[in-house]
Amino acid sequence: MKNTIKAAGTLIILIAAIKIVLYGRIGSDIHSLRIDSKKETEAADEENNAITKEMPKITDIIINDNYAVVLCEDGSVWEQKCAQDNDSKVKCQIDSWQKVDGLENITKIMDLGLAKYALSSGGYIYAWGANQSGLINPETKWDKVFEQPVVVNGISNVLEIDAKNGKAFATDKDGEFYAWGIALYKNDGEDMRPGLTEEGRNAVNCVKKIFIGAGEYHYFMREDGSVFSIMTSPMDLTYVDAFIFPDFTTIEEGTDLQFEEKYFELDRPESAIRIDEGSKCGKTILYEMGSAADINQMAADGYTMFIVKADGTLWYWNSERIKYHDNKAAMADVNSKINYGGKFIAVDYTRLLNGEENRADDQKITDLCAGKENVLFLTDSGQVFISKYVTTEIKDVEYYNRGNTKPGRTVFTSVHPNMHLKTLSFQKLDYENIVHINTDGKFHFSLLDKEGNIFALDMSVK
Repeated sequence: MKNTIKAAGTLIILIAAIKIVLYGRIGSDIHSLRIDSKKETEAADEENNAITKEMPKITDIIINDNYAVVLCEDGSVWEQKCAQDNDSKVKCQIDSWQKVDGLENITKIMDLGLAKYALSSGGYIYAWGANQSGLINPETKWDKVFEQPVVVNGISNVLEIDAKNGKAFATDKDGEFYAWGIALYKNDGEDMRPGLTEEGRNAVNCVKKIFIGAGEYHYFMREDGSVFSIMTSPMDLTYVDAFIFPDFTTIEEGTDLQFEEKYFELDRPESAIRIDEGSKCGKTILYEMGSAADINQMAADGYTMFIVKADGTLWYWNSERIKYHDNKAAMADVNSKINYGGKFIAVDYTRLLNGEENRADDQKITDLCAGKENVLFLTDSGQVFISKYVTTEIKDVEYYNRGNTKPGRTVFTSVHPNMHLKTLSFQKLDYENIVHINTDGKFHFSLLDKEGNIFALDMSVK
């Protein structure tokens, strides 16, 4: 990580009731730069007085470098576009908050990437923005920009949906399960339509909760408490070392949740089935993880997965397969009988939040949201902390590798010089009375406190 911080420059607060706090990455610490100039705020308030009065109370917000979109308590959606100041390289807000036409009775907003999704109480999905890979309308040119929201075709009566990084999963009121934006079909256009392959439909039923990850791991809980994961990889299915395979059925009582050791080697797990139709983009599999009735939430960044149990405790999956690193082509040698199993490790966040000497007020995790390399956690007392991957060692590492995914490819090992091996760590952030958190699925997080103040957290590497 480079020791830099994003300058705030001439950022203007447009609404007096909303304070935006920008964060940047400085080494392994996060520092804040608060901008709440009374003079600037009063000037902006006078200029946008009408909008301030019209805008209802905010209940959710998603912030990125180029925009901010909010959901209000009356079900309306408001948006604010941003622009780049080419001279000072500062992101400046140039427009006032504007209500998005055509959106009413909205219950959820989602950041798909270049496009935004919104779910209405009537079960319709609305989308606007860039037609990223055809995810708004595959029949329209993929470079088209939808200035106004349109209904996503092929799905209605939606009960639950989550969308992130060009992928979406949903269930409808009839219990049908939908996926789009993942590699299922040979035809790219088919991947952008809500649906599932025949093999996939046979493997999913009665989905109750959706936990979409920021990377390639997505988790789903059925009404009976059973959990399955849908994962995509460019690797052949017989080589499963690109996947995370925890098993909820072998939990043992004790301090840590111990899991049965597994040596997959060249054999795929019995509970994993391929659910794509031979996509040219890779392999998509569904993996049954077992029953997990005591789990409330799950999330996954690009490296591992996290669970929040019913008692509010936080755990993360740790496998001895490989160290955390950014080289996706480097994997453990499947012939070396590496232990592909692992265990969930409890996070002692009470010490993190309360200090080592005061652990009487144990706090429960009530929400979490996963970005590309970080996960944000919210407690019932309104405090927040974040996971981070910190480089602890740099060295040349010999890893199993394959040059391509075509049949007859060469299997070999190679040396990756100066590989950054990372360790998972956690850090408390200086926020209080937070009631809601969200993310764009990459490096941006947004927080909302009890007073309606908005905070923006940028974890991008500069």
